[in-house]
Amino acid sequence: MQVVSPPAPGGRTLQKSEVTIPFKHNVIPTPPREKRVLFDLFHSVRYPPAYIPRDSLDVRSDILDWHGDHPHTNYHGVFDDLIREGYHVETLGSAFTCFNASNYGTLIMVDSEEEYSHEEIQKIHADVTEKGLGLIVFAEWYNVDTMVKMRFFDDNTRSWWTPATGGGNIPALNDLLQPFGIGLGDTIYQGTITMNGKRATFASGSSIVQFPQVSYSVGVP
Repeated sequence: MQVVSPPAPGGRTLQKSEVTIPFKHNVIPTPPREKRVLFDLFHSVRYPPAYIPRDSLDVRSDILDWHGDHPHTNYHGVFDDLIREGYHVETLGSAFTCFNASNYGTLIMVDSEEEYSHEEIQKIHADVTEKGLGLIVFAEWYNVDTMVKMRFFDDNTRSWWTPATGGGNIPALNDLLQPFGIGLGDTIYQGTITMNGKRATFASGSSIVQFPQVSYSVGVP
């Protein structure tokens, strides 16, 4: 690589230097589908430019979601656990219509704030029911009254800011999940969950108000 610098004081000729940077990268065979996880970033919005509140309402010192829901920021712990278990995590920076579900075992959606197009809704339903794609949704909280109470005056823009959505965009998620017969509510819950003898904190989340009695069984070659 050639680096060009301005002339030395009193000179007229550009200074040119050749720089060599050693680079090493591990290349592995394409992992099996069941070990490939796709993490949706396209539908995740953070502050700025919009007023996106933090996921947990218990954090009151800084209510803005600066870092976003990325596997290298807010969800670094999840990313590390998946890697330790032998999974390969990839990020999706485009719409759902831009990836081939046959290549991935699971799509993870975390606190999504964006809307979904009609084409995206149709594709995800087909990916799950016809191609055997696993879908994991972390919905977060959504409540209009709570969002109004979080309104504040921003000194930088000299204007009042109201959250663009809650911790997640539940109305949009309901549009996406409606073809599966799944619906989420706007009541905010929090507490402690015990599963297999382990306790976990459930902070500022929504509830499932509709869920199908049948499950999908798909044979994938």
